[in-house]
Amino acid sequence: LNPRTSEFSKRSQALQSKLEDNQESLTAQERAVEETREAMALAKETVKQTGRQIAHAEALVESSKQSLSQVKKKAKHLPSMLKQAGRKYEQTSGRYAKFRSGPLATYLAYRPVRQVDDDEDLKEEDEEATQR
Repeated sequence: LNPRTSEFSKRSQALQSKLEDNQESLTAQERAVEETREAMALAKETVKQTGRQIAHAEALVESSKQSLSQVKKKAKHLPSMLKQAGRKYEQTSGRYAKFRSGPLATYLAYRPVRQVDDDEDLKEEDEEATQR
């Protein structure tokens, strides 16, 4: 009975030791699986976030392309618009010069001249100086 008990005791200790080793190994594997799951979740979130950033960047690029297209169209018409503005300026300058030399000059030449006393001139000059 004694040899069997000692044999049983040895085997039970060996099995107990093996069980503890297996439990430690299982715990380590569970930790590794959990870390892998966390890494996978983090990677999925990173992929989603990167996808959103890419979509946003693509939208910005598309709007920039449209803006560039509009600017190119406007730039294409700019020289003709400048020429037209120059022609309008020249026409307006000519009309203004004609007015200055025509009706305005006639009015200024024939307008009634006011008689002013010397005292009134001094008062007006004093008033203008105080207003400045």
